[in-house]
Amino acid sequence: MTESTLELPPNSSVPLGLSTPGDYMQQARLALDLSIEAVAARLKISPANLLALESDQFEKLPGETFVRGYIRAYAKLLGIDCDAALANYEDYLRALRDTTVQVTRNKDAENTSIPLSRRRQIAVALTAIVIVVVLSVVFSLSDSGELSLGANTALIGDEQSRSVEPGVLPNESLSRDLGENTQLIDDTATSQKTAVEVISDAQEVKAQAAATIAPEKPIDDQLLLSFSSECWVEVADARGDVLFTDIKQAGESLSLEGKAPFNVMLGDVRSVNIALNGEPVIITPKNKGKALRFEVGGESPN
Repeated sequence: MTESTLELPPNSSVPLGLSTPGDYMQQARLALDLSIEAVAARLKISPANLLALESDQFEKLPGETFVRGYIRAYAKLLGIDCDAALANYEDYLRALRDTTVQVTRNKDAENTSIPLSRRRQIAVALTAIVIVVVLSVVFSLSDSGELSLGANTALIGDEQSRSVEPGVLPNESLSRDLGENTQLIDDTATSQKTAVEVISDAQEVKAQAAATIAPEKPIDDQLLLSFSSECWVEVADARGDVLFTDIKQAGESLSLEGKAPFNVMLGDVRSVNIALNGEPVIITPKNKGKALRFEVGGESPN
């Protein structure tokens, strides 16, 4: 079909606004003697979407943006004013929404409204129920009220007669009871104060004992080395702690504290004088080498 067949004849136009958007598009297509398949192939829109558009089933289309695009493309293909076609679509949606709201409100009003005669019947029934309940309560109280009042009065009289001792006026009895209660409160407060003082004293004694009994510091052994020439020194104690590793020069000394026996490594054993806890240590190596590893405080070095 050629491009010229898509133009609307002058006498075949449908007045815009007198039909729904889909019906208007359908009448314009039929006036041009175009099939759904031909329009679908030209617009690259599926025939199903075109049929939904012509039958005003916009909910079957992908979305509002697609609907407006389809209408604009379809109107342009049919030679219809695009803006007028979109305005017709908007007017149709607005009228549809207004009709839906009106129908929904009328339906809700019908469901919720109660006839006047029915409301009067409900009011009379509720009033009768309230009267019956009130009368039942009144009759129940009138049957047992006098007996209950008399019993309560007798009970109060017995309590008052038992609370007053013979020969003692009520006011005197009350004063004596108040005095006894006051004394009991004073004794209780004194007991609580004494208990607090005992706890405070115990805490103070505990704090003093903790301050007096300080943990005993372990007594370490002291190793003193004096050097007459340059010497490599490495010293570790019985705990495995490395106390020193470095070179000492002539005239220097090294004082170390740790747990004996000490493991000592000297690069030149002949240039070092050693003392353990103030006592000199005699080194008598059997070999002629200068380097020697030995223990101080344990077995004698050799």
